[in-house]
Amino acid sequence: MSKTLHDIRFGGDQAAFDALLEDEHLAGPLRSRAGYEQHRKTVRMRLLSTAVRVDPRMLPGLDASIAVIRERACYDDPVEAYVFEDPTINAFMTQGEKQTLLGISSGAVERLKGAELEFVIGHELGHALFRHFDAHVVLQSEELLDIKQRQQLYAWRRASEISADRCGLICCGSVDVAATAMFRSLSGLGKTLQVRAEDFAEQWDHLQAELSRGGDDELWESTHPLPPLRMKAMLTFWNADAPLLPADRPAPRHSLEDADEQIKRLLAIMDPLARAKRGGDPLLEDFCLWGGLCLVTANGGVDEAGKAALQTFVPPAMVDSGLQGGVGKETLLANFQEALGRRRKRLKSLEMTKILKSILAVGHAKGKLTDKDVEAFNALGEALGIAEHACDLIRERYLEEKQG
Repeated sequence: MSKTLHDIRFGGDQAAFDALLEDEHLAGPLRSRAGYEQHRKTVRMRLLSTAVRVDPRMLPGLDASIAVIRERACYDDPVEAYVFEDPTINAFMTQGEKQTLLGISSGAVERLKGAELEFVIGHELGHALFRHFDAHVVLQSEELLDIKQRQQLYAWRRASEISADRCGLICCGSVDVAATAMFRSLSGLGKTLQVRAEDFAEQWDHLQAELSRGGDDELWESTHPLPPLRMKAMLTFWNADAPLLPADRPAPRHSLEDADEQIKRLLAIMDPLARAKRGGDPLLEDFCLWGGLCLVTANGGVDEAGKAALQTFVPPAMVDSGLQGGVGKETLLANFQEALGRRRKRLKSLEMTKILKSILAVGHAKGKLTDKDVEAFNALGEALGIAEHACDLIRERYLEEKQG
């Protein structure tokens, strides 16, 4: 059976939408599509009133590009496109009564090259293919949702952007073209700009370090992933063994399933609910890494069971890198303290609890804690400002939770 764009949909997109359906308060409107029919009746009228309809006689180039993208995406539904006045690079797609409606800003048409515009239009077509706009319209009355429900909704919206980006990549055929289109929309720079995806994705590494230092929990309020995160996710997908990607790109580095897992971890940084569910919190990785390694190596050498447990909290590559060249207790503790020193905001009690529980999970994966394990754990507690008797109590409570 031939592959379609549905085969490259981000797994976290569908999972997040399924999570919405598990909430009775959200599932009712989603299944009944309340308010959606009224939206369908009015959206085309607004576009006909305030924008210019794309016609092969007036905008032949744009009309031809849309036809090509529809063919690449095997999108059979009729598409009616409009150009609206907006100097920024912007676009949207929604459903009318009889056709899919595409809106493209004048800034996008004027400032993007052909392939870059194909990425933008392909992204919007992805939303149509995956039926994202159905739920967007139904759940737009966010004031009726409590904070957890809004966190769930925004997490799904961010995941849906990852799927749409993949469709844009397939339609434009180049990750560098996608990077240039996105960078151009952020910077406002003109058509002479050219960006390598690797260079733009590297910006995420710097941003992630800043987020870790700040411990910012307000990121969940964004309906879109941070642009450098989106670029990192696209590059991760581009390097995966995934269908429909160009055959002449470099050899894949990982499976599509592995790519999805890496991207879920990236998105977890913006989602407090995901960070609570996951084995490890991406914003606390440095603390878990150096603290966990203190127990992995506390009794001499590297305990493989402890290392495997640590890799459930921290990416395996980080663990391997942390062990390179041999490490001692003093060095690991110094690295832990250095991570604390980089932190701009004081760790919250919940964050310290997460760190200490992950460290204890690493220690107990080896079996019963030894005296050296306890000594290392207490040293880490001291670095966090926790007295020795409190560390003893934390270990006791951890064991009680584990056993009961």
